[in-house]
Order: sequence, then C-alpha cells, then structure tokens
Amino acid sequence: MRTMIVGAALVGLALAGAATAGADDFNGTYAYRPMTADGAGEFSSVWTVAPCGDDCVHIISSSGATDADAHRDGTYWVFDRFVDPGIECPGNSYNLTKRKLATTMRFRINPETMLGQYQPVGTPCGGTPVPTAFSLTKTLG
Repeated sequence: MRTMIVGAALVGLALAGAATAGADDFNGTYAYRPMTADGAGEFSSVWTVAPCGDDCVHIISSSGATDADAHRDGTYWVFDRFVDPGIECPGNSYNLTKRKLATTMRFRINPETMLGQYQPVGTPCGGTPVPTAFSLTKTLG
C-alpha cells in the first residue's frame, strides 16, 4: 500500500513539473490561425511572445491587433483586449439591423496544446457569448 502511495505522489509531481515546464516554454514566435469547423483555418498573423515577469508574457501580433500582457489563471494564459467594433450582434424580430459594438474580448490559451479561444466579456448582445477557437503553432527562426 505504501508503495502505491509513493508511486502516485511521484506521478503527481512529474505531471505538475510537466505543466510548469510547458508554461515556461510559451515564448518565441507563433503562427495564429482561427479554427474552422474542419480544423485549423488559414494563417492570420504572427504572435511574438516574450516573458514580462512572474507568470506574465507580453504578446504582440504582426497585424497590430494585439499588444497585451497575458497572465496565468490556473493552467491557462489569459488576457483581455478592447476591440472596436468587436462584435456583430444579430438583429431581432423588432429590429432586423445588425449592430456592431465595441467590446472587451477575453483570450484564453492552453500552453500544453497551444489551442485557445476568445469571447466577449459579459453579454454585449444579450444571451450567452459563443467562443471563437484558434491555434498557435511555434515558428522557426
């Protein structure tokens, strides 16, 4: 019984170390691709990621759309970005006109899989916001 407990503790430490190592490796340049229903979408921009302190990385996109500090929130890197217009709200039965609203988008990135998502903070259009998925692929050079 004691051997099983020690073995389980060692496995837990190994997994914890692996998660930390993955986070430390989140720096360099990455190809950003929005995800589509059939997999990774077309290349969109290059993200340059650099450490900026304890549990902090600074992300700059080649498109100029992102220039933000991401911080650890559990196992994810998280940052907010204000976008104007950030979201297109559908019309309703009373007003069929679509509206474009400024909003803050929250980005979450899994450092182990390099998959992420973003969605509006709050409910700017009403209802539950739908996240948009993306992938990051480390580039050479």
